[in-house]
Amino acid sequence: MGRSSSALTAAVFIAALIAPVAPGIAFAGDPSAAERESARRLMDEGRDKTRSKDLEGALVAYGKAHGIMHVPTTGIALARTHLALGHLVEARDVALEVARFPKEKGEPAVFESARAEARDIEAATKDRIPTLRIKTKGGTAARVAIDGVAVSTALLDAPVAVNPGKRVVTVANREGAERKAEVDLAERDKKSVELEVPEDAKPSGPGPSSSPGPSASASPPPPSSGGGPGRAIFIGGAVITVVGAAAGTVTGLMTLSKADAVKPLCENGKCDPQAKSDLDGGKTLGLVSTVSFAVAGAGLVVAVVGLVWPSPKQTGFVVRPLVGPGAVGVGGAF
Repeated sequence: MGRSSSALTAAVFIAALIAPVAPGIAFAGDPSAAERESARRLMDEGRDKTRSKDLEGALVAYGKAHGIMHVPTTGIALARTHLALGHLVEARDVALEVARFPKEKGEPAVFESARAEARDIEAATKDRIPTLRIKTKGGTAARVAIDGVAVSTALLDAPVAVNPGKRVVTVANREGAERKAEVDLAERDKKSVELEVPEDAKPSGPGPSSSPGPSASASPPPPSSGGGPGRAIFIGGAVITVVGAAAGTVTGLMTLSKADAVKPLCENGKCDPQAKSDLDGGKTLGLVSTVSFAVAGAGLVVAVVGLVWPSPKQTGFVVRPLVGPGAVGVGGAF
């Protein structure tokens, strides 16, 4: 297309934007007068940047104008610029959009011209777009990207449409560990690339494949040094044992002392009346000594129960020492 033809086409597009919308026709949500004026200026800017070979700048200006107006004329300007930059995928995508704009009654004739050019761009670029098939091995790919743009993992091992040129493919596992590869593609190329995905880190602790033998870390601590009911029961039983044994010993010694005191006053099973109080006291101390030793025995039993007491997750059984007049023992409940 010559310079005069390009200038005429640009003038026609701008005229289509400047022209008021015909009654009964609404484009892009019926933009306001300010939005239409902004779109006109953006189209002028895009045309100027195209003339000065600043295609990237023109792409930005045309993209903003199309975002405002969303009509065939702004769309075809955007598609044409993508095509000039080698963006075959984007050029065809915008061209398809323009070609599918429904024809409205009373629309400017230039809209139909834009649709016709869009159909030509779409047909001409369809077979020129190269494809890249991304394959992985090793770990599981949680993220895939081409030139930093995310690609659905559903497209792994499927032909992905890409623009010609040097493309950078990135795959990453769930922990973000990446692998990259560069691939050069020309128009119509159909290439594949395979990347090895890093394996996800395995847990540091022993897994199912660990040795089944016991280990120090897996062994439960002794109940006497751990926490929970077992420790409390053990300590309580030990205290009862110590106190009972001490009381039994003391009262036992006192009983023996009383017996020695009354021994001279008794002969042939008969005792002097003066020894009665000492005899009664000795009997009482003897009983107390016996009960104390019985309590000590019960405490010992409780302490042993505390030593073998299982963890709370294993049982809800509770053991309590039972001490009463003339009876000592251990009681339990679920």
